[in-house]
Amino acid sequence: MTAELAGRRVLITGGATGIGAAASHALLDAGAAIAVVQRTQSELASALESTGLAGRVAGLSADLGVPGEPERAVRWATRTLGGLDGFVANAAVTGPPAHRTLLDIDHEYVDRMLAVNLRAPITATAEAARHFAAHGGGTVVLVSSVLAHAPAPAASVYSATKAGLIAFARGAALELGALGVRVVTVSPGDIATPSSVAPDAPDGRRAVREPAVGRRGEPAEIGSAVRFLLGPGGSYVTGTDLLVDGGFLLS
Repeated sequence: MTAELAGRRVLITGGATGIGAAASHALLDAGAAIAVVQRTQSELASALESTGLAGRVAGLSADLGVPGEPERAVRWATRTLGGLDGFVANAAVTGPPAHRTLLDIDHEYVDRMLAVNLRAPITATAEAARHFAAHGGGTVVLVSSVLAHAPAPAASVYSATKAGLIAFARGAALELGALGVRVVTVSPGDIATPSSVAPDAPDGRRAVREPAVGRRGEPAEIGSAVRFLLGPGGSYVTGTDLLVDGGFLLS
């Protein structure tokens, strides 16, 4: 453990599973206090136990696709941690639930994707930014995706939501920079998590191509990137997208 983030208080949505859990561990190891949000109480309890985060983080169950819940989560974390210095918007509809061909989409699917993957990070960022602006600043990290930059079969709507986060982060960074608030995105490539099952192309080939480094990424590698962006090393980084893709876009 280091003291790099000692005294920092950070909320991570989806912070007990997959990439979010890796980010929680990375920030805990740097001395931060962490609050996490998962969709249901049963999912939260199970994930905290399975990832070794039980007793180390504060936890809340909330469906972030419901209007008002993202803001409630930020206010809860602020009260629970005694303030807030960082916000990581990681929760998203991803993996098989996000896979749907354009010819098969319907209003219910699109509404859920937009609500969880785009509206929730935006409204939570606005709530966090109000607190940051009133208390000397803070940092927002929005988890986007390499698919915001490159298409894949059955992922057009997912890609649109993740590209939207990048555009939002740029505008928010420009608007909030003078208030001491940094807003950045990190775009993971093909990361080995339980939910990251790539859709198949119509001809049966795996849709995700092999990255330049020749392997899938590990969640801890994204956790390290989040730690950098929230730490002193990232103090001059805002309004940009950090690709952590193993050279996916080069392949």
